Parts: sequence; structure tokens; C-alpha cells
Amino acid sequence: MSDVFNYSEKGDSSLDPPPPFPGPSLSPMPNTSGASQSTLAKLLPTFHGGFACVTLNMYDRIRFLGFSAEDMAAIRPVVKDSWPRGINSEKTYGGAEELMLHGSPWGTTLRDNDDAKNLIRRLMECLFARGWVLQAAVDVSQKSNKGEF
Repeated sequence: MSDVFNYSEKGDSSLDPPPPFPGPSLSPMPNTSGASQSTLAKLLPTFHGGFACVTLNMYDRIRFLGFSAEDMAAIRPVVKDSWPRGINSEKTYGGAEELMLHGSPWGTTLRDNDDAKNLIRRLMECLFARGWVLQAAVDVSQKSNKGEF
């Protein structure tokens, strides 16, 4: 019999809280000194428990749904500095913050577009440093526009 579910001994059918997830931990190793624990704690981001969405739209837009104003304040300069042509305009679109870029970073293909690849890489680095982790990349669009990813 597995110990995964610990039934209460109160005589009723209520369940105890589940045990902690046995997966990998980002906590410092138990045998590290206090100095190295504090150094490691400063290097690791604090991860969010929520969800947000980044989408590449049309040929020149990135939409951010569910990110805080502080996240967006960190994202804007990364996009501006990573895309050589810069940001054309910004607006709210369907509840998401939309950055419209100059040019067409995802015009027809990313195969030969190193600048667009660098932009995506730097964006993912920025989000990771702010505690966000990419969980899945899915295409939920029903549009036939080839510029929608």
C-alpha cells in the first residue's frame, strides 16, 4: 500500500493535506555553508505560481497577457534593445499588452532571422529572471494568416 494518500486518524473520511511534491527543489543543498546558501539564494529567481501568456501575432506583434506592470516595465527595454528596429507602438488589445515592432520579425519564417531568434531568447531570459518559466508552446489560433504563430 502506498503512503501517497495519508488518511486522517480522526475516525472520519477527511484527508490530511497532501505531502510535498517529491520533485526537484531549487533550495540550496543541505551541506552548503551559510555564505554559499545566501549567494545561491540571491542568484535564483523566485518563481511565480500563476500563469501568463506570450503570443507572437501577425508579422510584427508580441502580446503579453497576465503580466504585471512591473513585468512589462522590465520587458519593454529588453524588446527595444533586442530588436534592431525597435518598438513601433504599444496598446492594450483584448486585455493583453501589445507591442508592435518595426519590421516583420516573424514574417514568413524564423529560419534565417537571427535577430528575431535573439529577441525571443532575450525575452525568455528576462521572463525567467523575473520568475516566469516556459511551460508549453501551443497554437490555439484558428486564423489562417501565416503570420500568426
